[in-house]
Amino acid sequence: PRDVLIMCNSRFSAQLPDVAPRLGPGLRFVDYVRMVAQSRHLQMDGDATREEWARQRLLDHRNPRAVFLVGLTDDRWLQVSAHRSPSQGTAVVQTDVTDMVRREREERDRLLDDQARLLRATLEHITQGGAIFDERQRLAGCNQRLRRMLSLPMQLTQVGVDSRSMLGYMKAGDRFAPEERLDELLA
Repeated sequence: PRDVLIMCNSRFSAQLPDVAPRLGPGLRFVDYVRMVAQSRHLQMDGDATREEWARQRLLDHRNPRAVFLVGLTDDRWLQVSAHRSPSQGTAVVQTDVTDMVRREREERDRLLDDQARLLRATLEHITQGGAIFDERQRLAGCNQRLRRMLSLPMQLTQVGVDSRSMLGYMKAGDRFAPEERLDELLA
């Protein structure tokens, strides 16, 4: 209830070899979180800072039950489950879920590949020129009919090309009429 470590087994935090030797009775939870946040084995997500990661863990600790994934270097993953006891103590269990996360990722990638194949087949079988752009206005795919209709060079029909590059090319080559419609697309 005082948020200090009473006991842990030898496997607790074993995946964080720079943290594990520093664990022992009396360690404050806040100090443990700070050590993990500074561990060279902790893989940070996106733009999050280590301080933000620690702050979120401390917020999660206020909940009676928290379950979250922690990414580690070398593409390893821990599931952390924290449960408040009736006496207001907290039990924390760390489970290596690396194999499960990798299997889920492989399955997701396989499904995305299947969807991409279906999408490409659909695009190629329609008689109109077609292109699909993602939420950042980058090309996700287009068909041969569009390439031929617009005489686009191959480098402008590669997945990931910005839509403005394609439209700018068409505008520069007078390949789009009326020009007001192209300006609407550019906007």
